[in-house]
Amino acid sequence: MSTITPTAEVAPRPVPTVSTLVAVVVRAAVVALVANIVLQTIARIAGVETVVVPPGAAAVTVAPVSVVTMTVVPLVVGGAVLLVASRISAAAVTALPWIGVVLGVGTALMPLSMGGDLAGRLVLAAMHVVVGVAWFVSVRRSQG
Repeated sequence: MSTITPTAEVAPRPVPTVSTLVAVVVRAAVVALVANIVLQTIARIAGVETVVVPPGAAAVTVAPVSVVTMTVVPLVVGGAVLLVASRISAAAVTALPWIGVVLGVGTALMPLSMGGDLAGRLVLAAMHVVVGVAWFVSVRRSQG
């Protein structure tokens, strides 16, 4: 004789509040910003210039204001996407930390593919990875 065991229903994941999502973005931005400023400061102390030479263009020095902008803006955009996705699909919210880390690591190839001092390009590539990892950890922590 076989018995049928009732399965427990899995409660749907609650939709995160706007304040939770803002906290996620702020946490990721603060961590990434501090880490990237430390990276750039160490590079400057070591005499490494964060200069890239895009194909067919003049050399571009990545100034501290650019580091701040290029650290915070992608995280704010990711936060907006997370806000919209959280209202549409739980699966999308689950995928977004992974998408962010893939984008962070993937975009690290951009400075590596340009001209300029290798050490400076490696520092810039590391900054891309920092943003992706900060996003991943912050969003995953909010998911429990």
